[in-house]
Amino acid sequence: MKIRARERIARIRRRLGNSFTPGSSSRYNREPARSVAGGRNVTDDYDFRATERRRARELDELEARRLRARERQRAQLRAAHRRRRLTVLGVLGLVIGVASGAWVWTSGKPTVARPPVAPVKKTAPVVKPAWRTMPAITRGIHVSEPWAGKPGFLDQVLATPKLNLVELDVKDENGEVSGLGARTPALAKRYGAVRDYYDLAQATRVAHEHGIWVVARIVSFKDPIVAKADHAIAIHEVNGSTWHDTNGVPWLNEYSPGAYAYLISLAKAAARAGVDEIQFDYVRFPSDRPFSTMRFVGKRKEPINAVIPHFLAVARAALTPFHVKIGVDVFGLAADHDLGIGQDISLIGKHVDVISPMLYPNHYTAGELGISDPNADPSQTVALSMGTFRAQLLGSPNVKIRPWLQDFGGYGLSQVRAQTNAAIQQGASGWMLWDAAMDYNWGAFAR
Repeated sequence: MKIRARERIARIRRRLGNSFTPGSSSRYNREPARSVAGGRNVTDDYDFRATERRRARELDELEARRLRARERQRAQLRAAHRRRRLTVLGVLGLVIGVASGAWVWTSGKPTVARPPVAPVKKTAPVVKPAWRTMPAITRGIHVSEPWAGKPGFLDQVLATPKLNLVELDVKDENGEVSGLGARTPALAKRYGAVRDYYDLAQATRVAHEHGIWVVARIVSFKDPIVAKADHAIAIHEVNGSTWHDTNGVPWLNEYSPGAYAYLISLAKAAARAGVDEIQFDYVRFPSDRPFSTMRFVGKRKEPINAVIPHFLAVARAALTPFHVKIGVDVFGLAADHDLGIGQDISLIGKHVDVISPMLYPNHYTAGELGISDPNADPSQTVALSMGTFRAQLLGSPNVKIRPWLQDFGGYGLSQVRAQTNAAIQQGASGWMLWDAAMDYNWGAFAR
């Protein structure tokens, strides 16, 4: 029995040895391992460095956890919104019923409706004042679509002393589009992406009355609604079906003119609503499945790092007549690592006015930037990260760096202030706080 067991083991080893002979390629397309100093073996990914791809995947996982918490909040707000709407409709129906009864009781026969005494006023088109300029140091927060429509919340935000920037979602991670009203692009209406959460033009008017800079955020290539409905402008699987990431979310094709047209139409609609700045988020390639699983219709012969700058150049040219600033959100590690997702900071800086790196300390692994525990040292993490972005933008001196900072994950006022102080000391033109639950440390704006 022992001899037969040994023979079986030997046969298995021979088969395994034959399946990994030099010259054969694995499903991950990796090169043979090579020795480096210290006696370690290193394996290179054919497309991108494996360690950087892993870091990008870890960042995606962190984002996914944040989005799940955010979706729970959204569901609660949607339910409250439905209850309020049903209550209003009920009261309105009661009033109409009482009024109709009173009319029947007081009049034997209906009378012809009189024409209005005064002509109906037509709503003037929104025109962004030409003299509005970005504050020298911006201090603001992110506001999601459902929270923008929550009664009283925006009033509280806009009344916060020393807050002078508000970012409002126009298209979010769920692919939902809100705030644009009659300006909403036809594609969003056709595929059911529209949600009636709030009125961007009205919110912008009120914000401008408070002297607040308004940023419209557009989640770009990640799109669970339109990418699912319109196969022609989505990333494809090798077999031709629609590609999905590990969370089951389809993405728009980063090479597709149709995808560009949709995103730019959203930006134009936001600009017509009067906003000061368009901020493109998720301007990157997916990171959580190998590129060998993706097929891009219309793929151009150019380096992957040139694709996102190309989109931003097209968007800037289309938005020039609207006199809005162009901003972009990027990973905090993108300036110091090639994450394999097309975010080349030096190239992106040539086509935007503002770069907003996500410098959340809890997104950095132990030892990153030489810091043993980045989450426990928010000041040093933000300061050193700012240095990596300044170095990448030496060729674009007019680009402003306005980072996203962490106001979640158990951070209190002291940790938030440590980040804001470090950002300003390292040359940031301002900062924005992120918390999906909208439970901000408002004291950060007190000085």
